[in-house]
Amino acid sequence: MNAQDLLKTGYRPGPQIDDMLAMIADLQTRGIISRKYILKLLKREFGDPPPQFEMREKPAPCTEAIRAETKEEKTNLTKVRSKMAELLRAPIISGGSIMPDACPAGPAPADTPVGGVIAVENAIIPAAHSADICCSMFATFYEPRTSVAAELDALTTSTRFGPGGRHYHNLVVDPVLHEDIWENKFLKGLKERATIHHGSRSLGPHLYKRGLEAAIKQTAKRADRIPQEAAWLDANSPAGQDYWQALQYVSRWTRANHETIHARFLDRIGADPIETIGNEHNFVWKRGSTYFHGKGATPAWKDAQGRPLLGLIPLNMAEPILLVLGNDNPKFHSSAPHGAGRNLSRTALMRQHRGTDHRRHLIEHQSRDIDLRWFNGKPDLSETPLAYKNPESIKAQIKEFNLATIVAEINPLGTIMAGGEKRRDEEELTPKQIRQISHRKKRRREKQNLRYQL
Repeated sequence: MNAQDLLKTGYRPGPQIDDMLAMIADLQTRGIISRKYILKLLKREFGDPPPQFEMREKPAPCTEAIRAETKEEKTNLTKVRSKMAELLRAPIISGGSIMPDACPAGPAPADTPVGGVIAVENAIIPAAHSADICCSMFATFYEPRTSVAAELDALTTSTRFGPGGRHYHNLVVDPVLHEDIWENKFLKGLKERATIHHGSRSLGPHLYKRGLEAAIKQTAKRADRIPQEAAWLDANSPAGQDYWQALQYVSRWTRANHETIHARFLDRIGADPIETIGNEHNFVWKRGSTYFHGKGATPAWKDAQGRPLLGLIPLNMAEPILLVLGNDNPKFHSSAPHGAGRNLSRTALMRQHRGTDHRRHLIEHQSRDIDLRWFNGKPDLSETPLAYKNPESIKAQIKEFNLATIVAEINPLGTIMAGGEKRRDEEELTPKQIRQISHRKKRRREKQNLRYQL
């Protein structure tokens, strides 16, 4: 063993290295040549190697493309700034940005907020893209048009909301399901969860869970006192490369989901596609050695020839979807918001608006002039615009901070939201009864998933 071996083990350069080499030479003259045993004796004498990485004292730079106007927005922004400050102390993050739709995501230390963007050097932080991997937008322009009601009927039978996959008699076959990818350590055994579906439900969260566990283990070997939400995978390590390939697969798979659902819809109404547009959020994108993570944020880039890329930014269920050209603004990590962003969590909104009649009135008021459908049957106030930021303010801030150029708007004529199951109104129940019902639902889902796996 030489000095280079000790440095690779994690010991720092300095006089201690000479003392350790002297001890090694003495041990070897006494016939002790086992590298593992020598390291054990060295640790007993000199202590464990210091961690290679630690949290910085000060966070990396963070830019803000946001202007808080209401009391709720100001409260949210304070929380978002606090979480970003915690996250940006991670040693592999070079900088971050806050988008106009920013809002807190969770209570854990260094939890990336919605609307948070970070740049990471040669590493991937699973928690920074969330469990809803590659949540994305996809638009198809088509003709001829039929009636809105008929088209929503057709779309309802073409798509799927909520956890779980399609019934076997209604499975959709797509070449993406047969890619040679399922031996990847992060995807192995998950093929049965990859049925065509709206979003990455089931497949995405399972990939995320595996990636986060691997990141926590890998980070613990190289760093000290890193919050789990900031744990990373070295992009050049075998695990990092496997996770990156798994993410790329989920991107292809998610796009195939959208394309298949749109194709089923167009077939049902007898229309032909003219053009399609799609983009991702809740994802990781690589440019050079930098991995850009966006929890909610939408890439607003230009291609290698300097041409702006087209993207979609939805606002809420009753407002237009923005068609934008990316301005590739490096000050804000070439990103834009992914929507209007929440002012209130689902729970907080429901707490404010108790009473079935009042809720129904609010839902109808917020979605007037739109054919609104609830896929699971029960209206859900938490999915309406009430909890979201002012869409006009979001549009103004996209322009003010030069994030993207809005070139058109797609106005909603009909909307399908997930909604809740048709059951007795939970507003009439006590908080304890609501928790009990939620727990029973969770247990049923777990049992269903187990049966599905078997």
